[in-house]
Amino acid sequence: DSLTFNDTSYTRKVPILIYGKINDVSLFESQVKKIIQNGYEFITFEEMEKYVEGNGEIPKKVAVLSLDKENIGNIKQIQKTLKENRAKATLFIAYRDIENSKIDNGSYFQKSINEIDKDVIDIQLKCDEMLYRDESKYIAELRKKLSDFSNCIGNKAKVLWYRNETFDELTEVICKEE
Repeated sequence: DSLTFNDTSYTRKVPILIYGKINDVSLFESQVKKIIQNGYEFITFEEMEKYVEGNGEIPKKVAVLSLDKENIGNIKQIQKTLKENRAKATLFIAYRDIENSKIDNGSYFQKSINEIDKDVIDIQLKCDEMLYRDESKYIAELRKKLSDFSNCIGNKAKVLWYRNETFDELTEVICKEE
């Protein structure tokens, strides 16, 4: 689970709230409201990345809300809560779900993804199974996954959730190229 920014001028601390599976949407809603009442605004990882790279501004008190794909079953309720509170989130979907949706294009997963308002919930890629030590295999697999993600979701992956610190800098370069 890594984000790499090579910008030494980045000094802001941004809380990242990670929700695995939200079982109680009303509790989630009360948490979102409480955070907003305390003066925070929610931004996406993409907005944070633009700020870090010097291509955008973010409010003074911000937080990032990260959702795991386990929330796809509640996504309509979660999205409604976010819209009502003018909040945003980033949903990370696992590559294996993208592969499965290629086989079954009418899948529940694909239908749910198509219903997401991308101005409220930014969809990004989770590649937690990529534990290669061979650089050329890693590059080929990452490029394939980024391409498949773009074809399935309809936008380019700008933030990647992965567990391979061996290739942090390489991953950043490839993601920018794709």
